[in-house]
Amino acid sequence: MNTNLHVQDDNGIVQEAIGRFALERVVFVALESFESGVYAWEMEGRKFILKLTRKSRRSREQLMGEIDFIQFVSSNGVSVAKPIASRSGQYVENIVGSMDGMEGMVGGDGSGVSAGYWAYAFEWAEGERVCPAHYGPKLYKAWGTAMGRLHSLSELYVPKLPAWIRPRWEESELLPTLDVCAHSSFPELRSAADTWMAKVRRIPEHTGEFGLIHNDMHPRNFHWTGEGIVMFDFDGLTQHHYASDIAVAMYYGLVEHSRASESSWSPEQFLHGFLEGYSVCRTVSAELQRHIPDWMMFRHIQLYMLYFRSWGERPAGVTERWILSRYRKDIIGGTLFGRKPGDLA
Repeated sequence: MNTNLHVQDDNGIVQEAIGRFALERVVFVALESFESGVYAWEMEGRKFILKLTRKSRRSREQLMGEIDFIQFVSSNGVSVAKPIASRSGQYVENIVGSMDGMEGMVGGDGSGVSAGYWAYAFEWAEGERVCPAHYGPKLYKAWGTAMGRLHSLSELYVPKLPAWIRPRWEESELLPTLDVCAHSSFPELRSAADTWMAKVRRIPEHTGEFGLIHNDMHPRNFHWTGEGIVMFDFDGLTQHHYASDIAVAMYYGLVEHSRASESSWSPEQFLHGFLEGYSVCRTVSAELQRHIPDWMMFRHIQLYMLYFRSWGERPAGVTERWILSRYRKDIIGGTLFGRKPGDLA
């Protein structure tokens, strides 16, 4: 799904934003994205990524927290797409542009927000996009090792400024999801979702199992080098349960393979390889592993609510209606693509 949020077709805004980072006018290409506008450009044989995000969605301080964390893990040996400074030496640039339908919006803290975008840029991630041919024990282990290293470093990380502290998962994920859920016209859905939400809220925050997580480390957010992975898109960086990060990885593996009528992929094989890599850096407790299915179901509910917010509960398109119906059936029945979450981990 590509929803580049008001900016995909506005070449002027994108050119202005890229011009803050590039020395000359360049040709750019819009990339697949959801929450932000994402664009690629090339200069002097090197490729770069520009991200444009609405000011109503992120503050400059939140983006600086993302950039600061990426720089920290990069300096400690994690392979990531590194942020680049603009020509004026800033990592986040202010872009003033029209925001159709956005005037008068109120920020999450109740404050007014100004029209426009924040622009920030990164080096292109080395490696290649993950494809079905890459799936197997080697990728799973490298994926788990990278996440384990990231979680270990998150425990050592201290933001340079208190204002750069990233939000907790309840405010960035749980509350918006509950709010959308409350508007559903399906009482069975509301009841089932509320039950799952209450369950994850009760999961204790054990030392060593809660901290900053990537929160979206699936194959579209890293490249494969043949030996390891290079991570990017830390937009979802959140103070969260480590089990949720593992659950997201496993969830998207399940999504990819649920689309195929025949697949050699199995949740058991994935989790074994992934946790083998994760345990290189961190201990995998029985408690952490026990909650992976709960967080997978939480992501399932989140995605339904995201689609609901984008399309409405009864969209006109046949494909959209089918997707929402499929998710509703799963949530009400307590399944993930027809399978019980507890059978997947």
